Formats: sequence, structure tokens, C-alpha cells
Amino acid sequence: MAVSQSLTLTETDVLESSNSSKVRILWKSTQTGESWNGYTRSAIYYVSINGGAETKYTVNYTLPQNSTATIVDTTLLVSHKTNGTGTVTVRTWMDTGISAGIVEKNASLTLTLIPREATLNSLTCPGGYVDKTITAYYTPQNSTYYNRCIVYVNVNNTLTQIRDEKLGQKSAAQQTYPITFSSGTNGELTKIYSKVTNTATAVIRVTFQTFSDSGYKTKVGSDQSKEISLPLPLTVAPTVSLTVTPVNSNSWIAGKNIYVAGLSSATATLSATSGAGISAAPTTSITCNGVTSSGTKLEAVLKQSGTFKFIGKATDSRGRTATDEDEINVLSYSSPSVTSMTVERGELNGTSWETKATGTDVRVTYKTTLALADKGNVYAAKFEIDGGAKTPSNSTTSGLKTGTEYAAYFVDVNGDTSHVLKLTVTDSVGYAGVATITIPTTHITMEFNASGKGIAFGKTSEKDAFECDWDMYITGDLYANHIGRLGYYNGKDFNTLVENTGYYAGTSTPQDAGSSNYPVNLTGVLEVISQRSNNAGVWLVFAYQTYRTYNGAIYTRSYYSGTGWTDWKKVSLIDI
Repeated sequence: MAVSQSLTLTETDVLESSNSSKVRILWKSTQTGESWNGYTRSAIYYVSINGGAETKYTVNYTLPQNSTATIVDTTLLVSHKTNGTGTVTVRTWMDTGISAGIVEKNASLTLTLIPREATLNSLTCPGGYVDKTITAYYTPQNSTYYNRCIVYVNVNNTLTQIRDEKLGQKSAAQQTYPITFSSGTNGELTKIYSKVTNTATAVIRVTFQTFSDSGYKTKVGSDQSKEISLPLPLTVAPTVSLTVTPVNSNSWIAGKNIYVAGLSSATATLSATSGAGISAAPTTSITCNGVTSSGTKLEAVLKQSGTFKFIGKATDSRGRTATDEDEINVLSYSSPSVTSMTVERGELNGTSWETKATGTDVRVTYKTTLALADKGNVYAAKFEIDGGAKTPSNSTTSGLKTGTEYAAYFVDVNGDTSHVLKLTVTDSVGYAGVATITIPTTHITMEFNASGKGIAFGKTSEKDAFECDWDMYITGDLYANHIGRLGYYNGKDFNTLVENTGYYAGTSTPQDAGSSNYPVNLTGVLEVISQRSNNAGVWLVFAYQTYRTYNGAIYTRSYYSGTGWTDWKKVSLIDI
């Protein structure tokens, strides 16, 4: 007589979507002969899933005579491990209360393997830019499966595949896969840049797939994807080059690129190319001293001296910018001028010079001032006597330097009349300064001392005083607190004073100021120097008028028979 029991575990359904299975637990007891118990008693069974802790369950039962009783018939929903595997273990315990005593049973069931894909845990890029290494951390769930990684660039949810890598079998533990995009003309970075044209950030999508076969034909589970947003490298910016060149030849002095205020203009030219992957040209601008012009050219008229900084800027469609600068110095400039000029008669014997009022040779000494001399600016001198070009002997006329005194000699200059000598100095920039001076006759009527403090009549001025080598006749009035005068004018007409050498004080202010008669409507003293000479039976007259106003201004003009009066010229004392 006996009690026999059975315990069976049956997998009734496999649920892939939830990674679980349904398992039926069936526990039966069969009594034969006299072994039975009609009282209701309690039995216990324990369930362990995937090797975990047991769960205790209690059931009530009876053991009818000569029959089979079902103690437990239940179905459990069992979760598999994350790798798709699973086990169920059940043990039972029953105290029959009869001769059979305590009865225990054990049963285990290995569940059907549910294929599970590798898990993509995270993406990191410590370098911070898309051209650095992206590390994918992933965990295979089954070491027998095959892993595959596909990399895309995602532009507005449009995916472009960049890489497809078959990684093979990996152990069921976290793995790392470093992703460094290749460079070069056909590289992966080039493909990314060509897709990311309107933003400076690339969105990279990494997708892991799991396959059960080495041919990567049968996919296990679903794709695992993550994205990482990375800025493009700073090197993927426009390239830009700015050059500044002069517009005209006035910017050049002695073959040097010198910019001159008021004369020069400069053109800034910008060359710009968009960053890698962008075919469209960038937006460009050029700024100079706060003025900005769009485009690739800017012409600046350099009116002021100082430093001019040109800044070229290019911005591509990603918003990336690049700049280049060029700086030029604009120098102050003024036309050359004659700062001193003296003339004397004498005799030139080779390089030896002897001053003689009656000499037929002439020496002119002069100095000039010249801007930008330290930058290579030099000047040349040109002479004219009575309007005709005259080349001096024994004199340098080219490559002259500022501030240096030069002497020019002219031989056989007619001493019967005075002459007007004109000096023109022209510098490397092309601008000129002009001065004139009178070459006296060998018959000296009047001469000013070079010091400006002496005057002589009928002789050379040798002292800082009034000298006269003629008999002198004074007409007119001498009255209190006034100087003696040789004559006077009534404020009507200077033109009539041609052969009237002398000093004339006015009795009234000139009425025709600015006309050929009077240089200015101011009271002053008129000095007249006149000479008559017989040339082949024809009497010719030369006259020189100097008008000194009460405020110190000096005006001069000359007269020659057949030509008449020249225009008045305002001069400084040193010019006379």
C-alpha cells in the first residue's frame, strides 16, 4: 500500500515581446490500497525563477482512497533574464498524515531562449568636436550573437549613412567601440561637412543591431539607437585673405610704397572661401576706421595722416566667421618750398667765386624744405631767367636734399638790366615749389642787405644801415613826428610812377584796391626803383615797385617798356 506523487513543469507559451514565458506547474498524488486520508490538510511548494530566491506557496488537499488527486495545477508568468534565458525550479513538501509520512518532490525547467539584442548604453565625446573620438558603450546580451554598428549624420531627420561596422561576437558584458571619422577628400568627415551646411553642429546617430548568424542575415530584437550633438571643429571656418594696395602712382616715392595724406588712395581686396563642405561663397565685408562696406573691395581716399586698419570678414552659412587684417601708415605731406634764396653778382673762376657788384656772373644760393625726406623723397631744381630755361654751370640740380644750401652759377648775365630769376623745385611725388628773385644790374640803384636790416642806394648794401653813394635831393615837407619823404601820392594812381625813383607816402587810402594800380586797400609806403637805358638808339625803362602796408605786408611788381606792369605779388622780406 503506498502514496506516489508526480511534479511536472511545462512551458506553455513564449512571449518574445515581454521577454517572458508561461509555465504550468502540475503536482499530483496517487493512493493505492489502504493508503488514504480524507481529512483536509495543507501542503507547501516553493518556486525559484532564474536561480533567485524561492517563493513559498501553500495549498489545501485531501488524499482520497484508491484515486489520484491533483494537489497543484497552476500557470505562472515567468520573466526571462535580460539575455533571453530563463529557468524555473519547483520543490514540494507534504505531510500525508498516514503511513506514507512526508513526501517531497523537485522539478526544474529550462525555458526557451528568447533572442535579445545588445543594449546601447551611452555615447560620449571627451574631445567635444565631431572630428574627435566618439565612444559608444554597449552591452551584448548573448555572447553567441553578432553585433553591428551603423553611424549616420542626422540633418533635420534625414539620415545619411557614414559608417557600417560589423563588430562580431562579444562577451555579454559592457563593451566600448571608439568612432573616429576619417579625413581627406573622400573621408567620413568630408561627407558630414557636405551635409551640415546651415549649422555649426552635427547630430550623429549611432545604431546597434544584433544578429544570430555570422552572415548578419537574421536580426535579433530591434535596433538600439542614440544620438550625440557635436560642434564642427573651429578649423571648418571660412578662409580669408586681405591685401591693401595703392590706387595711384602718387603712393610711391623713390620706388617705395609710401601712402601720402591728401594724395593717395588705397584699395582693400578680400579673398574668401567657405568652410569645408560648403560650395556657396561666404558673406563678406571690409571695415576701415569705422566704415564698413559689403563685398570684397573697399577703396579708401586717404585724406588724413595716421594709421589706417582694414579688417576683412567672411561669414559662411554655418555662421562661422574668419577675419584678416592689414594696416597701412599714411604720412603727412606738403609741397616743397624754397625757404631762403639770395642772388649776387661777381666773377666765377672755376670753382672760385668773387663777389663784385659789377660782375657779369651770377650766384644764387638757396635752401628748401621737403616733406618725407626720410622716406626717400628728393627733389630737382630748374631755373629760368626772364622766362627762359637756364642751366647753371658748376651746380647740382638733381637728387637734392632738404635743408642743404646749394649754389647755382650763371655766367655772362647781361649787367645793363636787371633780370627775374625763377627757381622751381619738384619732388619725387611730383609737386613743386616756386620762388623768384631779381638779379640786379651792374649799375646798382638800390640793394637790400641780406640781413634785412640795411639798404643802400647806388652801391652794394654792406651794413645794417641806410647807405647812399649818390648826391641826394629831398623834396616835400618835413613836419613834426613824420619822416622826410621824397614825394607823395594822392591815392589815385601808382601806374604813373614809372621813372620816379624814390619813397612815396600816401595822403589818402588807395581807392582801387586789388586792381593793377594798387595791391590792397591799406595805407602804406611805396618804393619805386627806375632805370633808363639806351638799346640801339631806343630808350627802355625798367621799374620796380614795392608797397609796404602799415600792418607789415609787402607787395612787389615790375615794369618793362613794351610789356607794362606785371601783377602784384605778395612776398616776404626774404623773397625780395
